[in-house]
Amino acid sequence: MRISKSIDKKTIIDRVSEEAETIVREFSYELVEVTFSKEAGDWYLRVFVDGSGGVDLNICAEISRRLGGWLDQTALIDRHYYLEISSPGIERPLKKRNDFIRFSGRKARITTFEPIAGKRRHIGILESLEGDLVVMRCEQDRIMIPLTAVASARLVFDPDGVAKEDLKA
Repeated sequence: MRISKSIDKKTIIDRVSEEAETIVREFSYELVEVTFSKEAGDWYLRVFVDGSGGVDLNICAEISRRLGGWLDQTALIDRHYYLEISSPGIERPLKKRNDFIRFSGRKARITTFEPIAGKRRHIGILESLEGDLVVMRCEQDRIMIPLTAVASARLVFDPDGVAKEDLKA
């Protein structure tokens, strides 16, 4: 299905990510992820942001206003869609190299493109990032997963292993 005037979904996500990155940095926030998907017949453009003290609703509203204005000006998307700005949540995705460093010591789920140590899905504690290898402790095993092999990664809610500041809304 054609999404926009000869612009594919990936291009929309890339262009929105670039603009959103500029806007969220002004608020000392981090752009975590941008998605554009069709759900139950409606299109959703979702921008996930995070900050060291959590995500403020007023700042999300301001990011929405500014990004929405830019989207209206550029006419990047030629169909009706909903724009949502929000926190990635407690089980946030791990997208950037720094995420694997920042969240070391936390429980995570990593899915790989191909089996590593006999499995594609790994749940355990992130230990470190050594070069291009994610080091993870899964029960008694210590495994090393190349970043290029990571299909998806996200934190796993672990009430015993979450710092109180991570639970602030």
